[in-house]
Amino acid sequence: MSQFEYISVAVSLVLTFSVARLLSGVPYLFLGERGYWVHTLWCTLATVNFATFWWFFWNYHVVQTWTLGSFLMVLSYPAICYVSTVILMPADASSGTDWRAYFFRVRRGIFLVFGISVVMLGAITILVLGAPLLAPPLYLSALFASIYLVGFFSANPRIHGALVVINVLAVVSIYGPLINHPILE
Repeated sequence: MSQFEYISVAVSLVLTFSVARLLSGVPYLFLGERGYWVHTLWCTLATVNFATFWWFFWNYHVVQTWTLGSFLMVLSYPAICYVSTVILMPADASSGTDWRAYFFRVRRGIFLVFGISVVMLGAITILVLGAPLLAPPLYLSALFASIYLVGFFSANPRIHGALVVINVLAVVSIYGPLINHPILE
């Protein structure tokens, strides 16, 4: 077993816990009369984010030497993802949950964790993969960080609707062209 394979097991496990937590609450997002499309889209985007991180984690196979520091840094991203799912999807979700009220009650925590995740992913890209400071993925990080910053400070439902739509459009434009591309060797 290579170091990459060994490390990918830990990354996969933590991401699996994140996806399982979100998926366990999905039925409650659609049951009852208190759904909130903005919250549902953020949950969907989080799931897509976890899947794409796992897919692109293959790029880390080029790392020649893993240290405890690089391992912990890489593992911190899935850990942050898990924290975001705990905030997005409460353990006591039910068909009676008022998802709009819930979203606005926890929105600052959601966007704080999302913002931390973007910064952490940028740091990992630079420090572990050795990407240059001004690499294109880091420009995208600035876009997402600005969305999360506005979300953190705004309590306006219209702004939150616009933010989630902008985020969906950004994700589709970034990952859409890659749907039929094979993973790079």
